[in-house]
Amino acid sequence: MDPRTHPRCVRGARGGSLARWFVWVLSLIALAPAARSEPTAWLGTLSIEFVRLPPIEIQGHGVATLQTTGARLDGVMLSGGLSGSGTVAMPSVGGLGTISVGAELELGSGSLDPQLSGMSADNRLPVAGVLKLCMFFPGCGLHFPLDLTGDAGARGVGVGGQLTAGGAGALRISVDTAPWTLGTALLWPRAPASGETVLSAHGWAHGPNSLTQSTALPGGQLSLVTPVQVASQIGHPWLSFARLHLHFVPEPRRAALLGVGCCALLLLGGLRRRNSVRAGKG
Repeated sequence: MDPRTHPRCVRGARGGSLARWFVWVLSLIALAPAARSEPTAWLGTLSIEFVRLPPIEIQGHGVATLQTTGARLDGVMLSGGLSGSGTVAMPSVGGLGTISVGAELELGSGSLDPQLSGMSADNRLPVAGVLKLCMFFPGCGLHFPLDLTGDAGARGVGVGGQLTAGGAGALRISVDTAPWTLGTALLWPRAPASGETVLSAHGWAHGPNSLTQSTALPGGQLSLVTPVQVASQIGHPWLSFARLHLHFVPEPRRAALLGVGCCALLLLGGLRRRNSVRAGKG
Protein backbone atom coordinates (compact mmCIF):
# COMPACT_ATOMS: atom_id res chain seq x y z
CA MET A 1 0.00 0.00 0.00
CA ASP A 2 1.21 3.48 -0.85
CA PRO A 3 2.02 5.15 2.50
CA ARG A 4 0.59 8.44 1.21
CA THR A 5 -2.89 6.83 0.82
CA HIS A 6 -2.87 5.09 4.20
CA PRO A 7 -5.85 6.38 6.28
CA ARG A 8 -3.59 7.24 9.19
CA CYS A 9 -1.29 9.24 6.96
CA VAL A 10 -4.23 11.10 5.42
CA ARG A 11 -5.59 11.96 8.86
CA GLY A 12 -2.10 13.05 9.96
CA ALA A 13 -1.68 15.28 6.90
CA ARG A 14 -5.03 16.94 7.58
CA GLY A 15 -4.08 17.42 11.22
CA GLY A 16 -0.76 18.94 10.16
CA SER A 17 -2.51 21.39 7.83
CA LEU A 18 -4.89 22.46 10.57
CA ALA A 19 -2.03 22.87 13.01
CA ARG A 20 -0.07 24.98 10.52
CA TRP A 21 -3.13 27.16 9.91
CA PHE A 22 -3.61 27.52 13.68
CA VAL A 23 0.02 28.55 14.21
CA TRP A 24 -0.16 31.03 11.31
CA VAL A 25 -3.27 32.74 12.73
CA LEU A 26 -1.78 32.91 16.24
CA SER A 27 1.45 34.37 14.90
CA LEU A 28 -0.45 37.10 13.06
CA ILE A 29 -2.40 37.99 16.19
CA ALA A 30 0.61 37.91 18.50
CA LEU A 31 3.05 39.78 16.28
CA ALA A 32 0.75 42.27 14.58
CA PRO A 33 1.40 45.94 15.39
CA ALA A 34 -0.72 47.53 18.07
CA ALA A 35 -4.06 48.85 16.88
CA ARG A 36 -4.49 52.59 16.67
CA SER A 37 -4.57 54.14 20.16
CA GLU A 38 -4.05 50.78 21.88
CA PRO A 39 -2.34 50.73 25.31
CA THR A 40 1.15 49.22 25.16
CA ALA A 41 3.50 48.33 28.00
CA TRP A 42 6.97 49.89 28.17
CA LEU A 43 10.18 49.78 30.18
CA GLY A 44 12.06 53.04 30.47
CA THR A 45 14.95 55.09 31.78
CA LEU A 46 15.01 58.79 32.61
CA SER A 47 18.43 60.33 33.15
CA ILE A 48 20.23 63.63 33.59
CA GLU A 49 23.56 63.34 31.76
CA PHE A 50 25.94 65.95 33.16
CA VAL A 51 28.91 67.10 31.10
CA ARG A 52 32.08 65.59 32.62
CA LEU A 53 30.09 63.96 35.43
CA PRO A 54 28.35 60.59 35.78
CA PRO A 55 24.60 60.64 35.00
CA ILE A 56 21.74 60.43 37.46
CA GLU A 57 19.49 57.66 36.18
CA ILE A 58 16.14 56.25 37.25
CA GLN A 59 14.23 53.31 35.81
CA GLY A 60 10.58 52.32 35.70
CA HIS A 61 7.73 50.98 33.61
CA GLY A 62 4.22 51.89 32.60
CA VAL A 63 1.61 51.81 29.87
CA ALA A 64 1.61 54.18 26.92
CA THR A 65 -1.08 54.85 24.33
CA LEU A 66 0.43 54.36 20.89
CA GLN A 67 -1.02 55.92 17.77
CA THR A 68 0.08 53.85 14.79
CA THR A 69 -0.22 53.38 11.06
CA GLY A 70 0.61 49.75 10.53
CA ALA A 71 3.98 49.22 12.23
CA ARG A 72 4.88 52.90 12.06
CA LEU A 73 4.65 54.88 15.28
CA ASP A 74 2.83 58.20 14.80
CA GLY A 75 2.38 59.32 18.39
CA VAL A 76 2.87 58.37 22.04
CA MET A 77 0.87 59.48 25.05
CA LEU A 78 2.52 58.91 28.43
CA SER A 79 1.40 59.42 32.00
CA GLY A 80 4.13 58.94 34.58
CA GLY A 81 5.84 55.65 35.37
CA LEU A 82 9.29 57.04 36.22
CA SER A 83 10.32 58.66 39.48
CA GLY A 84 13.38 58.58 41.71
CA SER A 85 16.42 60.48 42.87
CA GLY A 86 20.21 60.36 42.87
CA THR A 87 23.37 62.30 43.61
CA VAL A 88 26.76 62.47 41.89
CA ALA A 89 29.91 63.86 43.46
CA MET A 90 32.03 66.42 41.69
CA PRO A 91 35.71 65.62 41.05
CA SER A 92 36.62 69.07 42.38
CA VAL A 93 34.86 71.81 44.29
CA GLY A 94 32.74 73.86 41.91
CA GLY A 95 31.40 77.37 42.09
CA LEU A 96 29.39 78.44 45.13
CA GLY A 97 31.00 75.75 47.25
CA THR A 98 29.12 72.97 45.44
CA ILE A 99 30.58 69.49 46.11
CA SER A 100 27.91 67.36 44.41
CA VAL A 101 24.79 67.56 42.28
CA GLY A 102 21.55 65.81 43.07
CA ALA A 103 18.19 65.47 41.37
CA GLU A 104 14.70 64.32 42.20
CA LEU A 105 12.98 63.37 38.94
CA GLU A 106 9.41 62.49 38.06
CA LEU A 107 8.07 62.00 34.55
CA GLY A 108 4.84 63.90 33.95
CA SER A 109 2.04 63.44 31.44
CA GLY A 110 2.26 64.50 27.84
CA SER A 111 2.61 63.44 24.23
CA LEU A 112 5.41 62.78 21.76
CA ASP A 113 5.49 62.78 17.98
CA PRO A 114 8.22 60.37 16.80
CA GLN A 115 7.89 61.71 13.24
CA LEU A 116 9.44 65.04 14.31
CA SER A 117 13.23 65.01 14.31
CA GLY A 118 13.54 68.58 15.58
CA MET A 119 12.30 70.20 18.76
CA SER A 120 8.60 70.92 18.59
CA ALA A 121 5.70 71.90 20.80
CA ASP A 122 4.20 68.53 19.82
CA ASN A 123 6.87 66.86 22.00
CA ARG A 124 5.79 68.30 25.34
CA LEU A 125 6.40 65.85 28.17
CA PRO A 126 7.47 67.61 31.39
CA VAL A 127 9.99 66.28 33.88
CA ALA A 128 8.97 67.47 37.32
CA GLY A 129 11.27 67.58 40.32
CA VAL A 130 14.23 69.49 41.66
CA LEU A 131 17.86 69.85 40.65
CA LYS A 132 20.00 70.23 43.78
CA LEU A 133 23.31 72.05 43.95
CA CYS A 134 24.65 70.35 47.07
CA MET A 135 26.89 72.63 49.15
CA PHE A 136 29.70 72.21 51.62
CA PHE A 137 28.65 68.94 53.32
CA PRO A 138 28.43 65.36 51.96
CA GLY A 139 24.96 63.86 51.66
CA CYS A 140 23.34 66.94 50.11
CA GLY A 141 21.87 68.00 53.44
CA LEU A 142 22.43 71.64 52.46
CA HIS A 143 21.58 72.46 48.88
CA PHE A 144 20.30 75.15 46.55
CA PRO A 145 17.10 73.82 44.89
CA LEU A 146 16.20 74.50 41.27
CA ASP A 147 12.73 73.51 40.13
CA LEU A 148 12.67 71.62 36.83
CA THR A 149 9.16 72.78 35.89
CA GLY A 150 7.08 75.89 36.49
CA ASP A 151 3.60 77.24 35.79
CA ALA A 152 2.00 73.84 36.49
CA GLY A 153 4.21 72.15 33.89
CA ALA A 154 3.76 74.80 31.20
CA ARG A 155 7.52 75.56 31.30
CA GLY A 156 10.50 73.40 32.11
CA VAL A 157 12.54 70.35 31.19
CA GLY A 158 10.92 68.52 28.29
CA VAL A 159 8.62 71.47 27.55
CA GLY A 160 10.80 74.53 26.97
CA GLY A 161 11.27 77.98 28.45
CA GLN A 162 13.37 79.45 31.24
CA LEU A 163 13.07 78.97 34.99
CA THR A 164 14.71 81.27 37.54
CA ALA A 165 15.64 81.03 41.21
CA GLY A 166 16.89 83.74 43.53
CA GLY A 167 17.06 87.24 42.17
CA ALA A 168 16.18 88.98 45.43
CA GLY A 169 19.86 89.30 46.33
CA ALA A 170 23.09 89.16 44.41
CA LEU A 171 22.52 85.58 43.22
CA ARG A 172 20.20 84.72 40.36
CA ILE A 173 20.22 81.28 38.74
CA SER A 174 18.36 80.41 35.54
CA VAL A 175 17.54 77.04 33.98
CA ASP A 176 17.11 77.08 30.19
CA THR A 177 15.10 74.17 28.80
CA ALA A 178 13.61 72.91 25.53
CA PRO A 179 11.13 70.28 24.24
CA TRP A 180 12.20 66.69 23.61
CA THR A 181 13.71 65.76 20.27
CA LEU A 182 14.62 62.62 18.35
CA GLY A 183 17.13 64.72 16.45
CA THR A 184 20.08 66.67 17.87
CA ALA A 185 20.04 68.73 21.07
CA LEU A 186 22.71 71.44 21.44
CA LEU A 187 24.39 73.20 24.37
CA TRP A 188 26.71 76.20 24.26
CA PRO A 189 29.20 76.44 27.15
CA ARG A 190 28.87 80.23 27.16
CA ALA A 191 27.62 81.82 23.97
CA PRO A 192 27.75 80.79 20.29
CA ALA A 193 30.05 83.73 19.53
CA SER A 194 32.64 82.74 22.13
CA GLY A 195 34.21 80.16 19.83
CA GLU A 196 33.86 77.31 22.32
CA THR A 197 32.87 73.87 21.15
CA VAL A 198 29.14 73.30 20.92
CA LEU A 199 28.04 70.18 22.81
CA SER A 200 25.45 67.84 21.34
CA ALA A 201 23.39 64.76 22.15
CA HIS A 202 21.38 62.72 19.68
CA GLY A 203 18.04 60.97 19.83
CA TRP A 204 16.89 58.03 17.75
CA ALA A 205 14.01 55.62 17.13
CA HIS A 206 13.88 52.14 15.60
CA GLY A 207 11.91 48.92 15.57
CA PRO A 208 12.80 45.45 16.91
CA ASN A 209 15.14 44.80 13.94
CA SER A 210 16.59 48.34 13.87
CA LEU A 211 14.16 49.37 11.13
CA THR A 212 12.93 52.94 11.38
CA GLN A 213 9.38 52.23 10.17
CA SER A 214 8.50 49.50 12.70
CA THR A 215 8.90 51.34 16.01
CA ALA A 216 5.30 50.53 17.00
CA LEU A 217 6.03 46.79 17.17
CA PRO A 218 6.97 45.10 20.46
CA GLY A 219 10.72 45.61 20.76
CA GLY A 220 10.58 49.12 19.28
CA GLN A 221 12.57 51.81 21.10
CA LEU A 222 12.63 55.59 21.43
CA SER A 223 15.50 57.62 22.86
CA LEU A 224 14.72 61.34 23.20
CA VAL A 225 17.00 64.12 24.41
CA THR A 226 16.65 67.72 25.55
CA PRO A 227 19.25 70.25 26.77
CA VAL A 228 19.27 71.55 30.36
CA GLN A 229 21.56 74.53 31.01
CA VAL A 230 21.94 76.15 34.44
CA ALA A 231 23.60 79.57 34.52
CA SER A 232 24.35 82.22 37.15
CA GLN A 233 26.25 85.50 37.37
CA ILE A 234 29.32 83.70 38.70
CA GLY A 235 31.14 80.61 37.56
CA HIS A 236 30.66 78.50 34.47
CA PRO A 237 27.21 77.24 33.47
CA TRP A 238 26.11 73.76 34.53
CA LEU A 239 25.58 71.77 31.34
CA SER A 240 23.54 68.60 31.00
CA PHE A 241 21.19 66.70 28.75
CA ALA A 242 18.05 64.94 29.90
CA ARG A 243 17.38 61.64 28.12
CA LEU A 244 14.22 59.55 28.03
CA HIS A 245 14.56 56.00 26.74
CA LEU A 246 11.43 53.90 26.11
CA HIS A 247 11.39 50.22 25.15
CA PHE A 248 8.01 48.82 24.10
CA VAL A 249 7.43 45.27 25.32
CA PRO A 250 4.76 42.66 24.45
CA GLU A 251 1.59 42.84 26.50
CA PRO A 252 0.76 39.76 28.62
CA ARG A 253 -2.08 38.81 26.25
CA ARG A 254 0.22 38.84 23.25
CA ALA A 255 2.97 37.03 25.10
CA ALA A 256 0.45 34.32 26.05
CA LEU A 257 -0.68 33.97 22.44
CA LEU A 258 2.91 33.75 21.30
CA GLY A 259 3.52 31.05 23.92
CA VAL A 260 0.51 29.10 22.66
CA GLY A 261 1.89 29.42 19.14
CA CYS A 262 5.24 27.98 20.25
CA CYS A 263 3.46 25.07 21.95
CA ALA A 264 1.50 24.43 18.77
CA LEU A 265 4.76 24.32 16.79
CA LEU A 266 6.13 21.73 19.19
CA LEU A 267 2.95 19.65 18.88
CA LEU A 268 3.12 19.94 15.10
CA GLY A 269 6.72 18.68 15.15
CA GLY A 270 5.74 15.71 17.33
CA LEU A 271 2.80 14.94 15.07
CA ARG A 272 5.03 14.90 12.01
CA ARG A 273 7.50 12.56 13.68
CA ARG A 274 4.73 10.14 14.70
CA ASN A 275 3.25 10.20 11.19
CA SER A 276 6.69 9.48 9.71
CA VAL A 277 7.16 6.51 12.03
CA ARG A 278 3.70 5.15 11.28
CA ALA A 279 4.20 5.62 7.54
CA GLY A 280 7.43 3.65 7.73
CA LYS A 281 5.73 0.82 9.61
CA GLY A 282 2.82 0.83 7.17
